[in-house]
Amino acid sequence: MASGFRPIVLDEIFFRLPAFVTDRRARTVDLTIGFREDERVDGEVDRYVVRVADGAATVTAGEGAERDATITCDAHEFVRLATCHLSAITGVLRGQLRVRGDKAKALQLSSVIDFPQAR
Repeated sequence: MASGFRPIVLDEIFFRLPAFVTDRRARTVDLTIGFREDERVDGEVDRYVVRVADGAATVTAGEGAERDATITCDAHEFVRLATCHLSAITGVLRGQLRVRGDKAKALQLSSVIDFPQAR
């Protein structure tokens, strides 16, 4: 994802993410997960922070608040994750998603998000 569409695609996915949070499952969840998207042409990293609390999710671009965990991956792997072409567990086991911090909280995020299934 080195094209000029990269920021548009990532922004759309992240800022639509709260619509896919299942409020019933997220009611008892309190977590903050940072995402670092590598592989930019200029060598920089795109950063987003997802916060789930009281059954709702919010997303901010940039560093954000203190996080329970940070997930680092290439942007194309994140797109695969968000489109259900890569499971979170498989991504971690294969090294496509690298988790620093509380791995249980990072996994808990995937349990409250109900992305549309690939067809």
